[in-house]
Amino acid sequence: MFTQNYYDFKERYNLDGTFLDLLKDNVYLIDGDVYWSNSYYENYIDHIVLFIKEHYNKDVTYEKVQTFDNIYIYKLHEVAE
Repeated sequence: MFTQNYYDFKERYNLDGTFLDLLKDNVYLIDGDVYWSNSYYENYIDHIVLFIKEHYNKDVTYEKVQTFDNIYIYKLHEVAE
């Protein structure tokens, strides 16, 4: 991370490097349910939506675009006021 390729990619796709990038048309979130340190983690997407609300004051919805076993691809959308 933070190599020239990283900066070129951000510039090419107009990315800021924040969670607000998830609201852009060409950005999707890849998520999955996992076991880690003897704990099962699921529905990470709900934490992302809450984080965007708490830190950026934006209401967000999401749709699951694709599922592969326990891997999920989501598209996030800002709720119009």
